[in-house]
Amino acid sequence: MSDVAVECRGLTKSFDVVSAVRNLDLAVEQGEILVLLGPSGCGKTTTLRLIAGLEVPDAGSIRIGNQPVAGEGVFVATEKRRIGMVFQDYALFPHLSVSQNIAFGVPQRASETRVQDGLRVVGLCGVGGRMPHELSGGQQQRVALARALAPHPAVLLLDEPFSNLDAGLRLQVRSEIRDILKANRLTAIFVTHDQDEALFMGDRIAVFNAGSLEQVGTPEELFFAPASRFVAEFMGQADFIRGEITEHGLQTEIGPVLQPVTLAVGQRVEVAIRADDVSLVADPQSKAKVLGRSFRGAVNVYRVRLPSGRIVHSLQPHTLKLADGLLVRVQAEPGHPLAHFAI
Repeated sequence: MSDVAVECRGLTKSFDVVSAVRNLDLAVEQGEILVLLGPSGCGKTTTLRLIAGLEVPDAGSIRIGNQPVAGEGVFVATEKRRIGMVFQDYALFPHLSVSQNIAFGVPQRASETRVQDGLRVVGLCGVGGRMPHELSGGQQQRVALARALAPHPAVLLLDEPFSNLDAGLRLQVRSEIRDILKANRLTAIFVTHDQDEALFMGDRIAVFNAGSLEQVGTPEELFFAPASRFVAEFMGQADFIRGEITEHGLQTEIGPVLQPVTLAVGQRVEVAIRADDVSLVADPQSKAKVLGRSFRGAVNVYRVRLPSGRIVHSLQPHTLKLADGLLVRVQAEPGHPLAHFAI
């Protein structure tokens, strides 16, 4: 039996002259949380809607488990695809109780058991008789999850499910829901534009850009080994400095970085460097200058202009305070290989 829960092959969808999804190949393993990540308009929500059966592909095919559901002359209706959906606005029926919301669409003979199981799974036992407006935003989101799970779907689809929650509650609820998904070994496809949320939620992340898939990998793979400049820039707000390949690594305007390289010696490159990779030391002989400081509580993030005019950021303890205009020596101390791209 296949371990693939969802498989898309050559998936393509356009709206008028806009190509929303281009020739997409993507597979989701059983029990995996796959995050679809990218900026607005990149194709991630369209991909989710194609998998759900809410859109018809122009080309390509989709399989859920071993069943073809779209393409090659087949199109299976949404309600027959064994999927559950959780929307960003919860989409609860305001005139139905929590239990009635969860039971909606479940065969009557199984509804009571499914409702109680759902309430237990999401940690809301005892609230089945309450109405949606009597619940907090986080509780409503968990009811929406219980309703999506009640029909025992093969795959759970979540479209920006935390975007309507305030920042503190969003952190709490996403942790709770990830724990629920993993504890129950559920397969889920999760759409977000938030990099931090993607890194937290995903077993793997699929990064989209202008309708195309840029890279699929674990959070660590995408963060430390981006396959393109777009992924490097999108995952973690990287700065880019010029460099050159040497026999032992990279030579950059802020000094050498010893690391393995695959490009030819002498190749000019752009090097992706993040704030936690950069150290600063006051040095009146340097030509790099502190432009400003952003206080983030436990840390300060400094903005520094290099002699070339390029800007880099440096993350430092909140106890280190450097004045605007201070000349500093800037060094790369990443502790890991830096991603670099030929120019």
